Amino acid sequence: EWLDQGRNSVPGRLGFVPVPTQGTYRPAWRDGMDLAHRARDLMRLGQGAPIRGLKALLEDRLAIPLVQVELPERFAGATIGNGSTRGIAVNMKGINENVWVRRMTMAHELGHLLWDPEEDLKRLRVDDNDVLEQGWDATADKVEARANAFAAEFLAPQSAVLQVYEQAGEGRDGVSAVMRTFGVSFTAAKWQIHNGRGGGDRNPQMRAVPGTVPSDDWKADEAAVTDYFVIKETPVARMGRFAELCVRAYKENLISDDTAASYLETDAQTFMDAEPSLTSLLTK
Repeated sequence: EWLDQGRNSVPGRLGFVPVPTQGTYRPAWRDGMDLAHRARDLMRLGQGAPIRGLKALLEDRLAIPLVQVELPERFAGATIGNGSTRGIAVNMKGINENVWVRRMTMAHELGHLLWDPEEDLKRLRVDDNDVLEQGWDATADKVEARANAFAAEFLAPQSAVLQVYEQAGEGRDGVSAVMRTFGVSFTAAKWQIHNGRGGGDRNPQMRAVPGTVPSDDWKADEAAVTDYFVIKETPVARMGRFAELCVRAYKENLISDDTAASYLETDAQTFMDAEPSLTSLLTK
């Protein structure tokens, strides 16, 4: 708030208004898909293009606090309420170490943050990996079913997915092409194809696509800051946007070098030595 008052409540100013999950007779997954299309419209992303740099989209475009943490492997992510502000925490351990899986986790939590009313979100909503790996209709929890469908359709719209899948020759080659094109997990790609075809294919029986892993470009889009952060003792939760704000506050004389160093859990000399590199890394 000291650095930029205009960054407060950006989603609301873009037109995002929470939508209750109760009181509708439509399947929750259908609502999730529609909300994904609406989100792409409100952010002017188009309805078929892959979304590169999801972390930057959340932090820079939507001004949503995104904290990367290291938790027990079963936890995927959480949506957190802090007063009138909502933020997202994403686990860097477990299956989220795969950047495509982590993107799905971020998109799932984004679905909660943008669209869930306060009575659904409460102050803290934690999701484990089992919930995020389920198909749209595999959970009776409408809030989670809607967020799962939102995440898949937001990152990999079905109409565009089917074009890529068919052009690649379908089968394993097609699923692999969808994963590499849209930067989504195997589970998301498989179910988007299956549901986009009205359940008329055999992909749900497929268990994996060997050899299909995120490229260095996909990894850099979402993890460049943590991979190249120059102060090794800084916890992963304080890298990224937190560190950027810390450096900016120091450069604008809002905090001292000692305070900046303490926020990043280092000493003042290490911070001062690293500041030029941090500035270059965090402002790209």
